[in-house]
Amino acid sequence: MSANMKSQDINVARATEPSQVVGTTAWGASHYNGHDIKSRQLLFLVLGVATPMTPTLFILPPLSTAIIVTANLYSITPSASNRVGLIVAFYCTQFYLAEGNLIYSLIPRNVAGQTKKSTTLAMNFIDWAAGNMTAPQIFQAGDAPRHHKGFTAHFCLYALFNSFLILLRFLLVRRNLEKRRAAAEDISQDGSKGVWLRVLRPAMNKLSPRIPLLI
Repeated sequence: MSANMKSQDINVARATEPSQVVGTTAWGASHYNGHDIKSRQLLFLVLGVATPMTPTLFILPPLSTAIIVTANLYSITPSASNRVGLIVAFYCTQFYLAEGNLIYSLIPRNVAGQTKKSTTLAMNFIDWAAGNMTAPQIFQAGDAPRHHKGFTAHFCLYALFNSFLILLRFLLVRRNLEKRRAAAEDISQDGSKGVWLRVLRPAMNKLSPRIPLLI
């Protein structure tokens, strides 16, 4: 019974900590990501480049934190003197979960139309589920107890994810610049041309110059 209670305590901690990380990061993104479209830097927040700070609060960037603690787990040999620090580092790897929710928040805000939103979210969920089925296979018994191959795969995934984030931001910024140029061209001296073009334009965020993409 004592062993079962200890196991339950560990499971409670493992379930509670990711929820707290996700909730705190979402709160920080909504409060410090700006109401002005030009100040919204969600992708930088995920990358950890733009770290929001106030005199009383410091929000840890989710992805950079996960990379740092993964490097600690990879390089530091476990011992009795550092086991507490390593278990804290292990829990901090859960910061990676926060970035997924922040990225998901871009989908309903940048995709117009309920059908397109539902399709995009469904495709992302299927990909996420496939990743969850595949990921445990990188931690093989033959690589125990340090699992260097598994953590190496983690670093490769971090690099790919960072590359995709930077590419996504570049793409969204470029599209927003095109939107602003298109909006300026739509407006004639009397304003009539711009009005009719906006009426006839499809209601898609990618095409509408009046709906900037959130980054």
